[in-house]
Amino acid sequence: MAYVLVPPIVDQVQMGTDRFAARYLLPQGITLIMRQDGSVYERTYPSQDELNAAADFWLGGHRHPLTDPQRDALVSAGYADFIHEE
Repeated sequence: MAYVLVPPIVDQVQMGTDRFAARYLLPQGITLIMRQDGSVYERTYPSQDELNAAADFWLGGHRHPLTDPQRDALVSAGYADFIHEE
């Protein structure tokens, strides 16, 4: 059985001073980053240094196939709602 991670998405207001544009929310994918110690945290705009230092990461806005150890780590970190069977 294969598992797929679909990271969370939040709706964000566009940057700028135009009040008309502020009425529209844009979906923004959240990147999940696993530290070397196995803990997982979220980042909307991760830096390249964060991604290079990570044990593993899953970019927001994409579907990622998971191995069993990855799935177990994400479930224990509280991201079970974003893991789907395929």
